[in-house]
Amino acid sequence: MGDKKERNMAYYDGKIYVPSVQNGNQIFIIDPETGLKIDEETIDLPDVSGGAVGVSGIWITPSGKIIVCNITTNSSTDPFKVYALTPKTGESGYDFSTILSWSDDVGHRLGDHIAVYGDFTSGGSGYIISANVNTMNVLCWDILNGVVSVNPNIITLEGLYPPHDQVKIHYGPVIYPVDQTRFILNSARMHPTLYSKEGAMLAIFDGDAQPQMAGISGLTHFNFKERSFIVCGTTNYITGVPPNAIEVFEITGGEFNFNQAVSVSGILPENGYGDSNNSTYNVPIINKVLENEVIFWVLVPNNSFAGYKLTIDATSVKNNQINNGFTVYPVPASDFINFSLELKSVALYNMTGQLVLKESNIEKLNVKGLQGSFILKAFDNSGKSFNRLVVIK
Repeated sequence: MGDKKERNMAYYDGKIYVPSVQNGNQIFIIDPETGLKIDEETIDLPDVSGGAVGVSGIWITPSGKIIVCNITTNSSTDPFKVYALTPKTGESGYDFSTILSWSDDVGHRLGDHIAVYGDFTSGGSGYIISANVNTMNVLCWDILNGVVSVNPNIITLEGLYPPHDQVKIHYGPVIYPVDQTRFILNSARMHPTLYSKEGAMLAIFDGDAQPQMAGISGLTHFNFKERSFIVCGTTNYITGVPPNAIEVFEITGGEFNFNQAVSVSGILPENGYGDSNNSTYNVPIINKVLENEVIFWVLVPNNSFAGYKLTIDATSVKNNQINNGFTVYPVPASDFINFSLELKSVALYNMTGQLVLKESNIEKLNVKGLQGSFILKAFDNSGKSFNRLVVIK
């Protein structure tokens, strides 16, 4: 990956597919056992035009349809385009078609990453989704009976975690669809966060175990032997020690209870994947769940490509630990937020980082008159800190 800026990949039927950014309109096929490109299987695309990058994002549906998109830095002057490669019946090769060419008057940056939920089958439903780097908006096109809607639903996110003064999703946004109503979003300025398709924050990494810093994106989620895991980018894209690294978290106490995450790997690799400037801010991560192991692959533009295997001993016990015994209830709250511990200090911040309430030496917090999502920061009597996302209705 020494001088290559390819920033997305997908796994299907024993092969890895990587859209070429620097070598024209092609999709490279990678042998997952060796990490080497299979030249004779490279997919050449018809001429495509428009966009800062002609082909960037990729997703492969359960039926084997390859979906790719361009990157547009301004959708008002350069349409966001999505293409489909459908395997031909009874012969090799693909039928190529444009399934979306969308522009507007606002001017979004789209296509750094694309995700698809569902498939393009008769009677099926789903959506295509991509995030705008420069705003708090995620754009979602519905799929119904194999047809993509002309215009998107624009989802305005209610906040980011960790909060920062630049109120925008920022570089390298990666989306992982969970189901018809929820998705996980990660970018270079935030931790993986679970959102509803209305933009509400449903779960954040606000517990003791968090990605080391929000400097690169990258995300995959999988369930293995009744346990939930997330692999994501951590540290930074060039600065930090080490640069360009990932971390594997087990999500305990529930599939998406990110505040009860436990790091099972620490920084991987120990010295990072390389200190060359990963100017894409992306670290694509994909996985394949098998009966007795999970294989996941990591691509770091301008640096490295790697593969890992995760195994779990058959005698191991599912980890259901509660995060230090500290809980916040009820969920959602109304008049009061109760705590399982007496807290030395409690501060409540809105999603733009403004202090809303602050109290000392309490076991519950009066929140009458407040509504929405807030970040709660607290210290117990021993000085240990806790962060939680709380919803007040």
